[in-house]
Amino acid sequence: MQAALHAHQHPADCSRRRIVRFKDWRNGLGSQLSSLVGAWAAQLEKPPSLLTPDAVAAAGNVEPLPALLVAAGGLRYANKALCPRRDLSCYFEPFTACEAPEGVSTVRAAKMRPELAGRWSDSLRLRRRRDKWWVRMEMTKYIFRPHAATMAMLVRVRHEMRLRPPESKPKRSAEASSDLEASSDLEVSSDGGPAWLRIDQLVAVHVRRGDKKDLGAKERGEPFSDAMYVRAALALADEVGAAGFLLASSEPSTLARLPQLLAPRPTYVMPAKYFVQVPEGLTPHMVVEKTQQEGSENDEGRSQIVQLLLLSECRAFLGTVTSNFGLLVTKLMAFRQPTPISLDLSCKGLTSMRAATDEPGEPVWPIWDELAEDARRSTLAAGCRGQTASKFPGPAYRLRKRLRDVVP
Repeated sequence: MQAALHAHQHPADCSRRRIVRFKDWRNGLGSQLSSLVGAWAAQLEKPPSLLTPDAVAAAGNVEPLPALLVAAGGLRYANKALCPRRDLSCYFEPFTACEAPEGVSTVRAAKMRPELAGRWSDSLRLRRRRDKWWVRMEMTKYIFRPHAATMAMLVRVRHEMRLRPPESKPKRSAEASSDLEASSDLEVSSDGGPAWLRIDQLVAVHVRRGDKKDLGAKERGEPFSDAMYVRAALALADEVGAAGFLLASSEPSTLARLPQLLAPRPTYVMPAKYFVQVPEGLTPHMVVEKTQQEGSENDEGRSQIVQLLLLSECRAFLGTVTSNFGLLVTKLMAFRQPTPISLDLSCKGLTSMRAATDEPGEPVWPIWDELAEDARRSTLAAGCRGQTASKFPGPAYRLRKRLRDVVP
């Protein structure tokens, strides 16, 4: 899949390809990248099959190739002084080798048709048919290829937080618990600071409240209290054998309060110096839009991307299904492990945002019914509640049994 996407976006001769442009950089970072994936998928549906790398590279294809997508500049979070192009190249390897000529069509996100995954599975001759979530994850994976400067910042920030890199091969819950019991990593550091843990010994927690005011918010029980996040995070840590937490939120007061409530397990927070300062009730993009990061040596976009990468290196994730940022963490986690443990607090009790299995014949846990994505948020909430009744064994089921009282 990655080879096919790369071959499609990096042709030998750009002049022979039809090119369209995406430049809808509104809203938050998670929403921006989700919209880019949607716009790209809409183009790859025409013709309705993703060609193999050999077919893309061949001259004179029998059927016309899908349009090549260029992600234009104007990325909201990019610091213009540090990266004048203000496009994906500020943070990632080149999305395409081509430039958009003057006058090309501008495209926006569209809903991905569920049958596309099956067509791509057949086109790429995959051993088994994949689902729409897998397709979006692979497209996100192609976009999210950090370049050297972004990776250097990731290494630097992880070290500043006193965290070690994750193991290359994720461990199962039972193995992880046994590993933690025998690990000397949990000993208090000689300098009196927090212990140096591997980042995959942590549960990632993303607290998002306040800026989601759609019709279904009240039905979902939002905004969720500190107590709900804390109880869910502690139970999840017990379930997967985690030694601590990595906390992310745009709310400074939340970052100050929750570590005390999650004690005695240590809580790690990415240093505030890397982010714009966000007053209560606002979002980072509101602040960036007002200040344009003038005079700052930081780039909010790169800081958020590094934070996403850090969260995705953790053993499990707790967030809300209504957050594109949270859904992006889940997809990034799937780069390292095909069955990421990523749990949603916005349903009644905890349900799995994505806990599918890679083994044939085993049950699959969908995030939600993607066929109903155009429906109201209340339908989404009802679909989440329906999943709670599932009797399949697995991490999500065990957690639901432990957390029946998390949501009244």
